[in-house]
Amino acid sequence: MGMFILRRLGLMFLTAICLTFVVFVMTNLPPNLEKLAKTQGNFRMSDAEVASYLGDRGFNRPLTIKYGEWLGVVPSYKIEGRDGKIRSRCSAHGPVKDNTINYCGVLQGYWGQSWVFKEPVANVIDKRLSRTGALMFWVFLLMIPGALILGILAGMREGSKLDRTLSTATITTTATPEYVSGVIFIALLASSKFGLSPLLNSWGWTEKRTILKGSATSASKDMPAEYDISFVPQFLEGLWFRLIDAPNVENFLLPVLTIALYGMGYIARMTMMISPATWSDAIRQTKGDFYDAFRQLDVDLPSPNVYRTASGAPGSQYWQQEADYHIKLKLDENKRHIEASEEITYKNNSPDTLN
Repeated sequence: MGMFILRRLGLMFLTAICLTFVVFVMTNLPPNLEKLAKTQGNFRMSDAEVASYLGDRGFNRPLTIKYGEWLGVVPSYKIEGRDGKIRSRCSAHGPVKDNTINYCGVLQGYWGQSWVFKEPVANVIDKRLSRTGALMFWVFLLMIPGALILGILAGMREGSKLDRTLSTATITTTATPEYVSGVIFIALLASSKFGLSPLLNSWGWTEKRTILKGSATSASKDMPAEYDISFVPQFLEGLWFRLIDAPNVENFLLPVLTIALYGMGYIARMTMMISPATWSDAIRQTKGDFYDAFRQLDVDLPSPNVYRTASGAPGSQYWQQEADYHIKLKLDENKRHIEASEEITYKNNSPDTLN
């Protein structure tokens, strides 16, 4: 078991190295680096200016060296640029300070500096993961109970119209990609020109131009500095804000519904198959669609008779067939040859005559 775990961990490590290296190579392709330089500088930069910008920040060095720096197994570069400033990866590609360290990679807990957001990558990932976690919390809260209820209802009414309707619905949601469901829901519920929103607005049922928002951007805002909940400990206020206060029906229902419906079909189908109501293949009703309270339980609980008692023990007239085997075998080791014959005597102990 220990070796199995070690092999799995080794395979995971090797896969992570390969995947991160492939992504690293793709992001460091010359067109991407040129775009980075012009985005950070200006789009009118000449080729020489682009090369100077990338060279001052260590981008023109061998790819393996840069990947080793990102991992934290190779010391960070220190390059004096044409402006006279010494830059290092460990100083967020800015001027080196007195306390700047030499190794700063994933192994040291430093994921790098985001050129787009101007902050450490770890902070960017932390914000995105917390928002994704809040979204998936509400997705699971809707998807798991809903799927279990649908699966149990279909399993309890196996073969009925309800079962066929729910099975069709779950297969449809499973076969429909999430981006297709999202487009359909946006057209129906989040469009001011199509779907239900303009219809309900024209009837005077709602004052808003759209019933729901097409994105959850407003639910991704940061917690205000003055935010305070009296009944929640201070260290849980951020979690409470992200899960309870920031999301609402208007800005969160559409993305939650889109993701939940896709997974709900899978779980509902599995629940239908494992529902106790679907285990009754050997306990079928004897007639009609009505409930037959006097049906035989066949394989599971057969009626007692002269061959088997109610407990399953042999009855007074219990019998078994008898077969006698007489086998002759001769082994010739020199010729590596076997000669054999077999005689079977079958005795019928049943009360019926065999043909």
